[in-house]
Amino acid sequence: MTETTFWELISTSKTQTTEDKYEQTQFLTNYLSTQTEEEIFSFEEQFQKLYAKSYTSPLWCAAYVAMGGCSDDSFDYFRAWLIAQGKEVFENAMQNPDSLVPVFDTLRNEGRGDYPGFERMLGVPLDAYIKKYNFADRSEGMDAYYTKLDKFPRVPFPEIVLNWEEDDIESMKKICPAIFANYWDDPF
Repeated sequence: MTETTFWELISTSKTQTTEDKYEQTQFLTNYLSTQTEEEIFSFEEQFQKLYAKSYTSPLWCAAYVAMGGCSDDSFDYFRAWLIAQGKEVFENAMQNPDSLVPVFDTLRNEGRGDYPGFERMLGVPLDAYIKKYNFADRSEGMDAYYTKLDKFPRVPFPEIVLNWEEDDIESMKKICPAIFANYWDDPF
């Protein structure tokens, strides 16, 4: 699976489902479970490449400001959510985190109490693998999946040096002024 194919699949998953992100993961899981094992692991690889690419200080600042704080785990879920939004949103955010303001506004205005985080997206390839091979015992399926995944090269995460500080409001305001203006006083 190429990056282009990956993004096409993400786009299809968004157009074939409602705006409910859990339906999106169900669509992806169902689709991948009908593909070859290699395709499942290739999806995982493409996801991990984008996941590592989005491990940046400006994006973490944007998530921190928009959500009123952002732990390591929350930033993981934020980046999974960002990938699930599709190529255009992802690439725009990589260039300028403030491009997320309309996406955040839409999410907030849906009125479902949702936030920009999507832990379940991280498990799509695993869930597809378990479904494909119909493991009755989830832990058995996880063991089989991770044993095979260990044979693939790991995508390294870059070193991250934060160029903002939690205690320095001005440092955050410089990185994402529009997100700061819209979400600092009223975060998700």
